Amino acid sequence: MDHLDDLVDLYEYRVEDLLQGRTPKGGKQALLRLRHLLIQSRLPGPLAKRFRQADARFRAHRRAPAPEAQAPVELPAIAVPEEPEPPPPEASPLAALALKVWRLQVERDVKARLEALLAGRREDPPYPRL
Repeated sequence: MDHLDDLVDLYEYRVEDLLQGRTPKGGKQALLRLRHLLIQSRLPGPLAKRFRQADARFRAHRRAPAPEAQAPVELPAIAVPEEPEPPPPEASPLAALALKVWRLQVERDVKARLEALLAGRREDPPYPRL
């Protein structure tokens, strides 16, 4: 029973940190895991009331739009070089091959830049994000 009291205290402190604009100790994922644990626990009356009050503050904070979330995300521009003039049909096959090689090189460079830009953003977290 005493450990549940400590967990509710910890949850209240972490929610308060979040409301103050600080990152909760252990991160936001730790806060969500603690919340999940407390939701599943059978809390006695006074502890349940404290948890519900702290959780109501937490949920109200989650619903409030964050100022950063309203600003559009600016992505860096990816400069694609101008495509050279296609060779005339009577030009050598070497010129057509050079154009194909150039296009493949540009495609590879753009894909590499996009992969670097999107690195690590496709992983789904095990718990909902704040």
